[in-house]
Amino acid sequence: MNSIVTDPTPAANGGFGWSVAVDGDTALISSLLDLTHGTSRGSAHIFIFAGGQWAHSAKLIAASGMTGGFGYSVGLHGQVAVVGSPDVEGAVYVFVQQSVGVWNEEAKIEASDGASHDWFGSNRKSTRLNSSHLDLSRM
Repeated sequence: MNSIVTDPTPAANGGFGWSVAVDGDTALISSLLDLTHGTSRGSAHIFIFAGGQWAHSAKLIAASGMTGGFGYSVGLHGQVAVVGSPDVEGAVYVFVQQSVGVWNEEAKIEASDGASHDWFGSNRKSTRLNSSHLDLSRM
């Protein structure tokens, strides 16, 4: 069975699908150039597969709203989602599901030795999450 998932908040060149993580019947899909907080701030969307189709469940954005590149990398495991945002020194945001459709930002992780244009949280192949740990790296 094939399914097409589309950006629930489309914008010109929104970058929807830049990074994708799937765990069971839940998908986390970034929209790298989402304009929620201004030019190209980015967002990530939670979709749930039920009844033979994917349904939008939640939109994740950084609480500060002052990040760029949010959604460059994503990871998902159970009720925990991580979203990388490499602009400036870079950061990885951790969200925890509170209930269906409700995800709270629980932490912002930054490199202790971060420097300008460090790209922390940018590597789509190594922003991974499993039951016991989170793998992060720079480009």
